Amino acid sequence: MNKLVRLAPNLMEEELPKLNSSQLVVVDQLIEQKNDTTLEELVSQLEEKVGVRVSRATMGRVVLKLKLTRKKNFARNGARN
Repeated sequence: MNKLVRLAPNLMEEELPKLNSSQLVVVDQLIEQKNDTTLEELVSQLEEKVGVRVSRATMGRVVLKLKLTRKKNFARNGARN
């Protein structure tokens, strides 16, 4: 006999936030201190401050979630005409 097998979609477990609220405050403060910091620099600074390392992509999502803007410093990257 053939049994009908119903396959449910593969549901991933709910993912926990990478950073807690106090760590998000630290990210906010880091950007406030120097708002032209790169995502890589933010990742390193956060790790130094709180001992948590996240990916550059995660840091980008954190910055978007906090609705922060980072100012691009053209002098740092060389003058453009």
